[in-house]
Amino acid sequence: MRKSSWGGKRIGEGNPNYGNRKFKGRELEILKMYDGGLSAVAIARKLKCWRGTIEKVLKEMGIKRIRRADLQHNSRWNGGTFTDKRGYVYQKDRSHPGRNSHNYVQVHRLVMEEIIGRPLKKEEIVHHKNGVKNDNRPKNLEIKLRSNHHGEIICPYCDNKFLLQ
Repeated sequence: MRKSSWGGKRIGEGNPNYGNRKFKGRELEILKMYDGGLSAVAIARKLKCWRGTIEKVLKEMGIKRIRRADLQHNSRWNGGTFTDKRGYVYQKDRSHPGRNSHNYVQVHRLVMEEIIGRPLKKEEIVHHKNGVKNDNRPKNLEIKLRSNHHGEIICPYCDNKFLLQ
């Protein structure tokens, strides 16, 4: 038992107002929604209450919250891929040696590694021949050394070479 910060009354199991009395008898309903894939936020919206209240009810029933690492249960999860503001497509891969600090790898590097059958070296750059950064087809990719990569592209329509800056 601990003392509350807003007065002298005690908060604890001895207090008749302790717990989530509003949801007594509705635990099964909450559990079915949670098992059906709804998040605590979605359940709270349906039942018109706070997310913390739903989390407390789930905790009292012995259900641990879904860890943040289990991203596929997040409503914004899109399969582990995203496109950055420069146009490159990234994919989630926690075990890749070339992953960034958020465990994402550029898809064009993954495609090229699969083609050549080995991990790319740091000095190797995967170049998009047509300049379209989200076009990760194997025939559009080639390996260049970092020192030789100047952003040269070949137009797919007229076969002229252009330099990108």
